[in-house]
Amino acid sequence: MIKNYLKIALRNLQKNKAFSIINILGMTIGMSSFMLIGIFVWEESQYDNYYKDKDRTYRLYDILTSDNGQVSYLPTIPPVFGPKLLSDYPEVESTLRIMDLKQDVLITIEGESAYYKGAVYSEASIFDMMDVDLISGNQETALERPNTIVISESFANTLFGSKDAVGESIELSQQPYEVTGVYADFSNHSHLNPPMILSFASFTQYMPETRMNDWIWHQFYTYVKFKNPIDVSDFESKLNDMVADNAPPKEKFGLVYESHIQNISDIYLKSSMFERDMAKRGNITTLYALSAS
Repeated sequence: MIKNYLKIALRNLQKNKAFSIINILGMTIGMSSFMLIGIFVWEESQYDNYYKDKDRTYRLYDILTSDNGQVSYLPTIPPVFGPKLLSDYPEVESTLRIMDLKQDVLITIEGESAYYKGAVYSEASIFDMMDVDLISGNQETALERPNTIVISESFANTLFGSKDAVGESIELSQQPYEVTGVYADFSNHSHLNPPMILSFASFTQYMPETRMNDWIWHQFYTYVKFKNPIDVSDFESKLNDMVADNAPPKEKFGLVYESHIQNISDIYLKSSMFERDMAKRGNITTLYALSAS
């Protein structure tokens, strides 16, 4: 029976070659497109879903409104937020502050110099918060002192080849740094992928205490991990009470801001509105459109 069906099908194909080719080609293109869209949607949805504590980890952001009514979404917040949350809010387990250097840095090793991008200052809590695997060096002390730096495994290979990078000295923008650790490259599905992380103390050693306690200087990407899952609206209400109690009045700087939190697994796909974001970003609207097509 099946043999007869195949014979009939082949005869029809030979009898209507042009029509058959168009149908087969259309079906092939349609199936290929469906598969490619499916792979793309799956890939995009995997970002930042691998963190072990993703349900308790959030990034803070602010919505600024100026005197003229202009609204800005900033993924950076004032430096004082991290320490304040850690000391005053018992539901907070840990915080993390990161500052993006933004420009390329000049690295010099044994007289050879080259510019590289992607450097950040960070507190040591990045190891736990971002599930960073330090494969060489001591996690407890690697980012403790000023002028220390940890680098990714691939960047270590770029700078030092097969040589152990830990203990090596480099000049970074004409400042001496000691390499105190090498970490496994961040996942391809991470919104962050810095090739080098400078100790936060390397930056704060030059900053007066009043500057680091500022409530207006929006410069720091700040993450918070809670001890238990929280009610987002309730915690955001606490955040804004904190801002109202401490931030200078609008008349002084001509702006007000509202503080919010964003789950770490939402950063990649739901951050298109942010200005000056160092995070790798996709677009949830595009994903919805492709999924519906």
